[in-house]
Amino acid sequence: MKKFQKVLLWVIIGVFIETSLLWYLDKYILDNNINVKITKLIYKEKEENYNTKASIPLETKNIKISHEGSYISYLTEEKLNIIHVEKGVNESLPISEKSTILDYTWVENRDRMLILEAQKEKNSNRINISYYDVKKHEKEEIAHLAWSNNQGITGNILVSPVIEMIYVNIVEDEKSKVYMVDLMKNVKEVDLGETHIGNMLVTKENILLYENLEDSVLMQYNKGECKDICKLASGRLWNLDDRGNIYFYAMGNSRISDILYIDNASNLNNMKNKNFKKISLDKEYSLSSIYVKANGEVYVEDGKHNLVKGYNSDKVFKYKGSFIGFYKYGFLYKNQSGDIKREEIK
Repeated sequence: MKKFQKVLLWVIIGVFIETSLLWYLDKYILDNNINVKITKLIYKEKEENYNTKASIPLETKNIKISHEGSYISYLTEEKLNIIHVEKGVNESLPISEKSTILDYTWVENRDRMLILEAQKEKNSNRINISYYDVKKHEKEEIAHLAWSNNQGITGNILVSPVIEMIYVNIVEDEKSKVYMVDLMKNVKEVDLGETHIGNMLVTKENILLYENLEDSVLMQYNKGECKDICKLASGRLWNLDDRGNIYFYAMGNSRISDILYIDNASNLNNMKNKNFKKISLDKEYSLSSIYVKANGEVYVEDGKHNLVKGYNSDKVFKYKGSFIGFYKYGFLYKNQSGDIKREEIK
């Protein structure tokens, strides 16, 4: 009996507490006359507009932009010029009187560039590749590649997107020698035969694609073996996207008239009996005015109408000012105040 009375007492206490709590909520918290102050928070979209007053000579044609759009670079006769877009800092890397820059390229996801140089030493040229760290302002030689007695030597650099292998094509008297440089700075000449090699690309599978200019043939180098892919009647090897599509550009009157592509790098072995797919342009453009996004969307810059438009998408981006160039994710231009603006293509 006593046990039942204790249980009943605790039940009564619980009901009292619950009733009191509900009365308090109704009286003070849920009252219809309570004053509530609402503050509207306004979200202002951030514009990537920097106060960098970049002075780029009008005659400059070979402008290169780092993959992330953080740096602009261009060559003059006496120096390599670098503009830090966000900080508004202009930097110049002097070129020695005995040195000629054959090519340079930005390294993705790093504040570095690779520089291919020919340095005069007595009666010959020492060909070497170096890196320049923009943040640390340090230049260091990676490897010595070759010697040349030819003053008309040319070269270009290609970086593999997978294992950071560096490929260098050195052309002398219309004959090429291609070198590989690995992360340990080991140098190896790639045996591609005695031919004139043009543009090169590296697939995600680390297969080297290259143009045999003497025979106008697209070729591949894989695990020590060279193989013909198809004839290049009018196209030049150009670009790759993330889906493995391989892009070419067709020339007309020294400008680009059409974009050609192979829809998957894995189809290379079956290319002999296949045709290139084509994206026809409305007019001829310079190569620097055309951009292939990683997802395969093709864009062109129309300077007459101050816009960038897609050819296999409905996207159009208008700008007010002067166009500078494309980078991996969009393009840069100078607005009417002279400041650099970065526009991402989404």
